[in-house]
Amino acid sequence: MQHHWLFLGFSGADFSYDPNYLGILDAADDARGFTFLAREGSPVQQGVTALVARYGDKATLIMGDLCTWLSDSFALPALALPNAGGRTPELARSMVRDRIDAWTASLGPIAVVNILCALLRTVTMDDHAYWLLRKTWRSYRSGSDTRGSSYARYTYNYGLSLMEHGFIGNPVARAADCSNLAEWKDAADHDATQFFQRSYDMGALHVAGAQLAACEAYMGHVDTALGIASRVTDGVIASGESLAYVDVALACVPIYDMIGAFQQTVSQLQSCASTAQRLGDEPRRALALVHLARFLCMTGQFDLSAAALDEAQRIADRLALSPVQLLCRSARGRLLLDSEQGDDAALTLLQGVVNELHAHAATPLFTHVDMAHPDLTRTDITGVPPLLCRALLDLNRAARFAGDAHVMKATLLQLHELTSTRFPGYAAHATVAHAQCLLHHGDATAFDRIAACIDDVRAMQEETGNPWAGMMAEQLCAQLAEAQAAAHG
Repeated sequence: MQHHWLFLGFSGADFSYDPNYLGILDAADDARGFTFLAREGSPVQQGVTALVARYGDKATLIMGDLCTWLSDSFALPALALPNAGGRTPELARSMVRDRIDAWTASLGPIAVVNILCALLRTVTMDDHAYWLLRKTWRSYRSGSDTRGSSYARYTYNYGLSLMEHGFIGNPVARAADCSNLAEWKDAADHDATQFFQRSYDMGALHVAGAQLAACEAYMGHVDTALGIASRVTDGVIASGESLAYVDVALACVPIYDMIGAFQQTVSQLQSCASTAQRLGDEPRRALALVHLARFLCMTGQFDLSAAALDEAQRIADRLALSPVQLLCRSARGRLLLDSEQGDDAALTLLQGVVNELHAHAATPLFTHVDMAHPDLTRTDITGVPPLLCRALLDLNRAARFAGDAHVMKATLLQLHELTSTRFPGYAAHATVAHAQCLLHHGDATAFDRIAACIDDVRAMQEETGNPWAGMMAEQLCAQLAEAQAAAHG
């Protein structure tokens, strides 16, 4: 802001894709201005032209040759090029290859796994990334691989893949005499919390701590989750790491969703979106925007929600971010529903989201073979994405608004199964949804069942430490009293 900027060797294509790239457009009123050197003979990007127009007299667009423009314009001495010393193109290529070989030789096996994992996730081959991480854990590790920052990042990557497929917590309790140690260890090897804890302890990865908090929330330990999330957030703020803060905030979104902290989280997500935009990180910006759109919708700010959602959709479509595209459809369905733009349209859209999640969950991740009895039938192991809980809750709400009894019943059954076996953190939400369906579509014979639901929600509040459950129990109690008065009136 204090100096005149000079753009050299930059096409400006980013300004055509995102007019607010790096916040330069927004700074037009306060900035000193800029000079943009466009390559002679090449078309000027529309985004650059628009930026120059916005800056007016403070901006200059020049056509020229980058090789000579600086020296010609500022009377600089001729650039002394290093003596090639008879270096031929073949020799230069050989030197580049040798340096690349030296770099790759310096990489350890775990660093290579992390690089491959990042590449696979970038092209939405998440199931392949999971297979790679699992295979590495079970078969291709040595003692020397378990030291250093690469291993901390690896355990985080594996924990993330496990969590995204619903492998959270260890269902096997270890016997006091360790008689079931092998069974317990096998289950522990598929527990995301174990890997997030390792990553957080070993490498002080803030995002690993935040994902650990999310796992605790999914398991129904909401009070524990809030404590971890608070400590991790304080730590990442103290570190001053901007992108790490964004990652921590995004990882904590499921916790804030469970406790209904929508208004409080809006400003945090707005800050995350702005930070990602300032740093030119479009995938993170898209994810922050789609979560922001949902939370704005939950607070009744429908116009702002639609704007954030449209921007998230635009980024996701351009970069082919499949997970964000799915989140956009889910948020769009909720926005249609809550803004009263069409219950049936919302029902159709949200049913499509649930169907897609079910299809993904039905895809085998690996095949389990009992090595002690290899003649037995092999078992295909599948996962369940935690996002399915939120999608089913939204679909149930749409069915309730549209009066679709079949979908209401189907979603409640699925939610009961999921929250009683995998994600008890959403059990209170499922029970509240059940009570709301009975209130709106039941009759006087349902009053006892509604009262039982309220008692269950209160018990869940005590068990999980989720303040939202207690608040909803009071709301349901008041609604039940009104329904009973109306029935007797």
